[in-house]
Amino acid sequence: MTKEGVFKEAIQRKIGSTVDTSDIEKELAVLRTKLHQAEATRLWIEQQMDGLDVDSPHYDRKMTDLQKRLDGQYDMIDEVERAKVEVNARILEMEKGRDENQRRSTEIRAVLSGYLSGCALS
Repeated sequence: MTKEGVFKEAIQRKIGSTVDTSDIEKELAVLRTKLHQAEATRLWIEQQMDGLDVDSPHYDRKMTDLQKRLDGQYDMIDEVERAKVEVNARILEMEKGRDENQRRSTEIRAVLSGYLSGCALS
């Protein structure tokens, strides 16, 4: 194979490469599930708080314990929501990169086509 052939194949392989976001999209799906679970737990804790018997001898302790758990759930929800924002930002960056690669690929193809046409005439 000539040097031009090797060069042409290398460029075409590079042009054909794509950006794969499937792993990050799986990570996002896991985060959505975690957020759903955290929200469900938060609702359950709120229901437990609403259902406490005010006349119970340990009402204050129970309410304090449930409040701590509720605060922890809100921390979990915030953490998962921040992670989702970060993952979405990474996906957008990858998509921007993919769009830029496609634009460059089109330009490279045009240049190569012109170059190879010129070589064929020689």
